[in-house]
Amino acid sequence: MKNQLVLVLDFGGQYNQLIARRVRECGVYCEVIRYTTPLEEIAARKPVGIIFTGGPNSVYDEKSPHIAKEIFEMGIPILGICYGCQLMAYTLGGTVTTCTTSEYGKTETIYDKSSALFQSEKLPEQAISWMSHTDYISKAPEGFTVTAHTENCPVAAMENPERKLYAVQFHPEVNHTQCGLTILDSFLKNVCGCTGDWTMGNYAKTAIAQIREKVGDGRVLLALSGGVDSSVCAALLSRAVGKKLTCIFVDHGFLRKNEGDEVEAAFSDKDINFIRVNAKAAFMEKLNGVSDPETKRKTIGEEFIRAFERESKKLGTVDFLAQGTIYPDVIESGTGDAAVIKSHHNVGGLPDYVDFKEIIEPLRLLFKDEVRQLGIELGLPENLVWRQPFPGPGLAIRIIGEITDEKLSILQDADWIFREEIAKAGLDRSIHQYFAVLTNMRSVGVMGDGRTYDYTLALRGLHDGAMSTTLPMHEKVRMLQQALLDQRRILAENIDRPVETVPQAFTPYKEVLEIYSNGLELPDDITIVWPDDNYGYMKRLSGVREQRRTGRSGVYYHVSYLGVPHSYLWFSTTPPSLMYEELRKAYDTTADRLWLVNCGDLKGSEMQVSLFLDMAWDIGRFTADNVVSYPARWLAGIFGEAYYDRLEAMTREHLRLAFPRKPEYMGWGYHWNRFDHNCEQLTDTDFSFTNYDEAQRRLEAYRQLGARAEALLHEIGDEARPAFYQLVYYPLRGAELMNRMTLGGQRNRWYARQGRAATNAVRDEVQRCYDSLQVITRGYNSLLGGKWNHMMSMRQNYDGVSAYFNLPHLATHDAAGAPRLALQVAGEDVTGARAFHALPAFDNYLRRTYPVEIYNRGGGTLAWTAHASEPWVVLSKSAGKTADEERITVGIDWEKAPSGNAVPAQIVFRAGEQSEKVLVSLFNPTAPSRAELRGIYVENNGCVSIPAAGCHRVRENDRIKITAVEDLGIEGPALQLGDPTAPLQIFRSRDVPCAEYDFYAFDAGSVDVYTYVLPTFPLHADRDFRIGENTNTDTKYSVQIDDGALATPSSSHVEYSQVWFESVLRNCAVNKSTLHIDKPGRHTLRIRVGDPGIVLQKIVLDFGGMKRSYLGPQSTLIE
Repeated sequence: MKNQLVLVLDFGGQYNQLIARRVRECGVYCEVIRYTTPLEEIAARKPVGIIFTGGPNSVYDEKSPHIAKEIFEMGIPILGICYGCQLMAYTLGGTVTTCTTSEYGKTETIYDKSSALFQSEKLPEQAISWMSHTDYISKAPEGFTVTAHTENCPVAAMENPERKLYAVQFHPEVNHTQCGLTILDSFLKNVCGCTGDWTMGNYAKTAIAQIREKVGDGRVLLALSGGVDSSVCAALLSRAVGKKLTCIFVDHGFLRKNEGDEVEAAFSDKDINFIRVNAKAAFMEKLNGVSDPETKRKTIGEEFIRAFERESKKLGTVDFLAQGTIYPDVIESGTGDAAVIKSHHNVGGLPDYVDFKEIIEPLRLLFKDEVRQLGIELGLPENLVWRQPFPGPGLAIRIIGEITDEKLSILQDADWIFREEIAKAGLDRSIHQYFAVLTNMRSVGVMGDGRTYDYTLALRGLHDGAMSTTLPMHEKVRMLQQALLDQRRILAENIDRPVETVPQAFTPYKEVLEIYSNGLELPDDITIVWPDDNYGYMKRLSGVREQRRTGRSGVYYHVSYLGVPHSYLWFSTTPPSLMYEELRKAYDTTADRLWLVNCGDLKGSEMQVSLFLDMAWDIGRFTADNVVSYPARWLAGIFGEAYYDRLEAMTREHLRLAFPRKPEYMGWGYHWNRFDHNCEQLTDTDFSFTNYDEAQRRLEAYRQLGARAEALLHEIGDEARPAFYQLVYYPLRGAELMNRMTLGGQRNRWYARQGRAATNAVRDEVQRCYDSLQVITRGYNSLLGGKWNHMMSMRQNYDGVSAYFNLPHLATHDAAGAPRLALQVAGEDVTGARAFHALPAFDNYLRRTYPVEIYNRGGGTLAWTAHASEPWVVLSKSAGKTADEERITVGIDWEKAPSGNAVPAQIVFRAGEQSEKVLVSLFNPTAPSRAELRGIYVENNGCVSIPAAGCHRVRENDRIKITAVEDLGIEGPALQLGDPTAPLQIFRSRDVPCAEYDFYAFDAGSVDVYTYVLPTFPLHADRDFRIGENTNTDTKYSVQIDDGALATPSSSHVEYSQVWFESVLRNCAVNKSTLHIDKPGRHTLRIRVGDPGIVLQKIVLDFGGMKRSYLGPQSTLIE
């Protein structure tokens, strides 16, 4: 019987195999072929339908995959999916362009129910579809009708029924699309006329007949590995040819416990020749001293062939060699353009010296789920057919490091216990894949009065998740308590020694910490591995009672993370100062048994991992002062001490700039800000181009940093240059380009709104930064012949959709006509709302200058002049010519400036007949004098800004010492209010330790005090402020002006709350406290200790003048 055929044309989509599986689930046979397949070959196969897959490219790029227009004239029904949809539209005359708002994830979609694709009663008129595209069809081709749309996608589906052409922008093949399989089924049945003739029962009958016809009187030899595929292949062949089949089962000794015997038992009643070769000794000899996993795979594959060859030679000539190759193996073995995934596969046959005429691969066209269905159809035991997927090299690659008999025995027992318990729980069909791994890490434990030294075992179950949120907390505690008791029972039953001497660790990660905190009881010998919040802040450490536990504790720390609120996966910028601050207090509270670091891809976080291990080995050699130079010392050990000073300056500047905002976060917002996990699109940042010169200062700092890295790259010797490129140049230059790209995109869009002639020049600079990112990334991946290929990628996160690597949305403005004068002055957030411009007030205390940007809104060259109304107003330039923009500074000649609290002046800018006025206000009171206020902070334009380490006095006691901490502040060092492990302080006490800051205010009344603090969590749960109405769930400090009221903010916030999101992204919690000043004049601000260890970064007192920005105003200290 010849089945109806549907062809899936692959344009590089990640779901190509999934589409084929879904088509077969609809009872229709299909195959995946390349889009380059000649049309003549496609026509000759007589498909009843064709499906175009998605792909990562843009159809309007000439380098992207395309297809001849004639395919649409063949009369064969075609369904285009995602890229395939856009390709159909583009090829047939429609318009495809870049999305204003990209779509990724679950998207509400409205369907036209009259379409043949959407007529099913199962599909509602409005439902969720899965979108993943940055381009979209803005205009459908002539003759097509739009049949679905979303809020941001006007053509989510289109069709031309007369030509049997259909297309959907979304992915019906993924489970996230509601009724996606129904939509595919409608195309197959309603449009293609498929009858659903593809079943495993039919396939078995057809395959058996074909095998019998092909084999005739010949002999068939099968290399039986014992896996699902080869076992089903053997069952199919035995049904077809019986005794003509010989199965050689090479047992390499790395199968799961009892598995070799189970395979032999399954075929003992079959009418075939079954030969078992117990070759464990030969394999172990070949693997002696081998620890590299890829070498293991290839060694086992080679020895398997040798063992099979030795046994098969005893049989003489055979006619056919059979293999259990299945459809995905062809992809996984790296055939054609595919990447090698499984190097132990031998798709295409064994070497020529095995004596056979032809290969038979009866499962070659089947997916794994179809193989299982066929196995059941052929009567194989369910436990064999539904066993867990298992690699060809077996447990050998689930043993990290060298393989020994002892390790193999341990893992076989552990794996058997794990699988048995999963089955007992009824989860063996619902968990996709679960297995045990024996690590090469050994842990010290206690047995009796002696120490033990045993291997750490890792257990993995895919598709795990949080406990149901509907369960009451006491039920969650009960369930987890029982699970722990069951695990202890399993250990006690299977390990011949007291269970309390078996090293065990408990990691209360994410929601498990809350369960533990609500009464979960742990045996005293278990090590508690305390987790951070995934962003480098320890969520909790051992309290007074927990520090007395014999199991003590450890830490689970992150220097890379994928998840809420934003992934950071590129290269790690976690600063050593933060790592030391958090890990030191962990160590000091008995976290000294087990340290675990999550580093993502190791190449991007080598320095942090090295520091983590060095601190774990001997944290005593580190201090808050010397840890900041660790990156430079580490790099100087590689490149030479002669470079130390430059490396220290570069690495500290790099980490300083990244600390308030990592390069990955420069796309802004939350990467996971939608209920459907849709990644947020690139937006404007909070770095301001108008206030405090903030964005400009950041960009200039990054330009200088990139230039220094570039210069040193060319100076470093040839031998060391690849390592320098990877460890220094790429991170520094990459961070520079990322900031210039994202901030440049913001500037471009702002310029377009203002109608600036410079808009397109900024657009082009952003494009160059984006292109340069691609260039340096390709450079990284090609170093040393591709040694580190793929370690750096512009496509990250699930499905490679990280928005922060995308080119920002860019605007174009074509200036035309005569030159048009326009201005942008410092501090001017809103443009177009006033008929004048006004600079911030100039005061005699800080004596600052402010910029004015003169820009052209038209074509040609703008010739401008500027004239100040008063001689004491100083302009850096009074005339000029520009085609786009020019920046000047405005200052005051204080020797000529008159006294007064609000002395007015103005500057008039002219260009031909055009003029713009800028108001100037001078604040130059006769008292107090500048000399009287020197050394204290002064109100400037409505706010006082104080770097935390710049305190005037500290009050300490025997247990609380207040110290400056390098590289944890926003402007210079931060201030740590005592050792984190010191006793709690009563923040209401008159004599509580504090830091004091003197400031002078020209206003009185209410003032908002913003304290910027490191977002640390409470040290542990055994905390008591001895104040009845207070809880111990947050970290406290207090804020006071003079002897006024106390405000009590916190550095910690509930995890996954909005405030926590903001805090971990900026490494700073910003707390607002409203206090009162009774009169203008000199005052003292006190930051009082509550929880020791609070790290204070900055303080801003806002009297109503603070402007929108990310880091706040610069220091207002009079020097």
